[in-house]
Amino acid sequence: MHVSLNEFQATAAKAAVGAGLPSGLAASVAAAAGWLAVRRLPGLQVLLAASDPAFTDGDLPAPAECRAGLWVFPDARAVVAGPSAVDLMLADPTVEVLLDRLDVPLLIVGLAGAALAGAGAHLQGIAVGFEGGGTARVSARAVLTDRAVPASARTLTLRRCTLLENEPSTGLPSQGVEIDRCVWQQAQTLAARTYVPEDPLSRARGAGAGAIDNE
Repeated sequence: MHVSLNEFQATAAKAAVGAGLPSGLAASVAAAAGWLAVRRLPGLQVLLAASDPAFTDGDLPAPAECRAGLWVFPDARAVVAGPSAVDLMLADPTVEVLLDRLDVPLLIVGLAGAALAGAGAHLQGIAVGFEGGGTARVSARAVLTDRAVPASARTLTLRRCTLLENEPSTGLPSQGVEIDRCVWQQAQTLAARTYVPEDPLSRARGAGAGAIDNE
């Protein structure tokens, strides 16, 4: 099915909140999902997998450690460690990051691309190395890989890289994205958890137009 980019972004953000993520992390994950979906990658599926309660419930993972310029995130959950790791990369081009025992690798690609796009870093990129071989160069506009991004990679390395001015990029759709109907319904089910009942008590507490609607 086809949905507009605005509808996709709004539903993705609500779904992430409905899954239990704080609003700040939900916004980052939704932006990453949108960045992936526009590039014909399964952004919404990645969001749903990363926001699964199996990964978001329970104790927080161990804190990151800096080891001689290498930031190591042990037992990395993509929704928690990913935004922090990408922020480190943008703040200091000399930093390298290792995400160990990562749950959803493709989300890191989306987080990197969305962050680069948001920062306007069009000639800068983030190189992603996958456990067992394979690399991807992520820019504000595209992800260029020497093979398909592995779904099962459990260790990722990140470092900054410089892009060429004529770096190839994929054509980006401007009128929306194609989404699997079942996946969309799953996202809407999660998003519905953020809604309040349509009743007098909700309106009295400020939901919708309030208790009096003159329009």
